[in-house]
Amino acid sequence: MRKPAWEDPLYVELPQNDDAEKSVLGAVLADNVYMGHVSEILGPMDFYRTVNQHIFRAMREMADSGEPIDLLTLYARVQGDGVVEAAGGAAYLSRLMEGIPHLLNAREVASYDDIAV
Repeated sequence: MRKPAWEDPLYVELPQNDDAEKSVLGAVLADNVYMGHVSEILGPMDFYRTVNQHIFRAMREMADSGEPIDLLTLYARVQGDGVVEAAGGAAYLSRLMEGIPHLLNAREVASYDDIAV
């Protein structure tokens, strides 16, 4: 029987902060102006969770093409994405806006050391 990864002496868990990731994505959904602020600091691979990487990548593509980023347009963009659907689809996206910190803190949250890999 194979041992779980965390029992391997060489296993190192990468730094991560799921709440910070969701806060950054939620802030962009609440006000698209924050995409410019956080994309100066973060890229998709700075997110630990694969679903958040996919969402951030879609948001950046939308911002680059001048599309508004809101729950409906973002869901339309990622709807066929099996990763987002597996995480809960539209329900997961709407939960990103729950409990987001004050929007003025979005840039600071994006710079947390433990949000990035």
